[in-house]
Amino acid sequence: MTSNSKGNQRFTQTDESSRWRVVVVRLDSGAVERIHAAYPVTRSLNFDILPLVVRSTGDQQNAEWTASGLRELGAVVIVSQEPTSAKSSAYCSRHRSFLAIHNCLRCGETLCRVCLEQFNGERYCQNCAAEALSPRRRTRLRQLFMLFLFTVFIYFVVDYLQSEREGIDPNGLVRVGMLQFIPPEHVGADILQTLNGLDRRKSEGTSLYDIAPWYNKERARYGGTRMPYMQVEVLGPWAADMSPPKLSNSASGYLENLYGAWSYSRHFTSMADRLGVDLGDYGVRSFVVYRGGSEDWAAHSRGSKKGHLAVSYVDVEENNPAYAVVTVAHEIGHALGADDSYDLQTGLATFPSGFVNPVGDDLYPQQFAELMSPDIPVAPTEEVEVQSLYQVRIGHQSAAQLRWITQAEADAFYSGPTVMGTQSSFLEMDNQSSASETIAGTPND
Repeated sequence: MTSNSKGNQRFTQTDESSRWRVVVVRLDSGAVERIHAAYPVTRSLNFDILPLVVRSTGDQQNAEWTASGLRELGAVVIVSQEPTSAKSSAYCSRHRSFLAIHNCLRCGETLCRVCLEQFNGERYCQNCAAEALSPRRRTRLRQLFMLFLFTVFIYFVVDYLQSEREGIDPNGLVRVGMLQFIPPEHVGADILQTLNGLDRRKSEGTSLYDIAPWYNKERARYGGTRMPYMQVEVLGPWAADMSPPKLSNSASGYLENLYGAWSYSRHFTSMADRLGVDLGDYGVRSFVVYRGGSEDWAAHSRGSKKGHLAVSYVDVEENNPAYAVVTVAHEIGHALGADDSYDLQTGLATFPSGFVNPVGDDLYPQQFAELMSPDIPVAPTEEVEVQSLYQVRIGHQSAAQLRWITQAEADAFYSGPTVMGTQSSFLEMDNQSSASETIAGTPND
């Protein structure tokens, strides 16, 4: 921008490739009230967080006038010039009053601390946030929408569940009846052959037959008896197109939700009755339903302690059989009393219960996934799918919910000085990182 004079006339030319920002970096006592009185537009700004951009303009002279006025009111002010490109700006592309501390991982737009808070610490701008969700996280978010309806069925269909209220003895034998159903046109699917592999000795945690041995080993890690903990009978697959009634959405009426949830569960038990399978022989009733098409079927999987019911959906085109096996084991965990140990909004493991090893200085990467948060945490905002059931462990919180150990034992494990020190040290590192990036992005005087 240039400034010229012609006679007594003074004018400015605006350089459209740059903008000038007026930044308050420090305030004298009482300066905020004086500024609000002199500049009413600033009342919407939060002067508790400095440095703060109070004006952005393409005219340097207007910026200097504003800065001069603010200085007279007790503010320490700088005027900074920068290109208009959002990707190279020192300021947030969405919240122009805040300095940028990160760039969007997808498009490079600048982000401030407000952006990170809005998207749970994810380094994505508003436009990229939805597209950046992984398929697994989308699955978990959809599961959240169905949770209420399934809970209605579990807690209000009292007569149907009355015989199941005694629970399962954690030191007894848990018999699981696993019924498989697949549409006739998909009976040759590779995933079906893999999950029902004939040579079980070569299994590497990618078969339904691995679930019982895996649970038995996990039970033994927590001091179980020498007797097996679980026995799984894999039944089927039956060539049948399982199309249970859809659960109503949360906007439906109470009675409609209740009836829809009851009908959904009754559909599975009725199918077992028609096949001559007595579900009363099993402590846990597990239904594995194979489905084709573009829909993300894993989102429909669910399990419940009340009724000891587990329903797992498997995509016939699933190319990671371990994902399907872990999904079935995860829902059986629900049927045995374990709760999810991941954040339903972000899909990331909850610290410390979602971490198999939350102790020590090296929290990331984890070696194993926790059953109720079945991805392996490798970074604060990154997890990877397991390739075998044997990359999964049952953590102390889940073990307590399965009644393998007491809750006091689980609490003692998580509240130990090593665990708390790990959590504190990582939070401290994150705070130091954010502080250093903010300082680095502050414009020079």
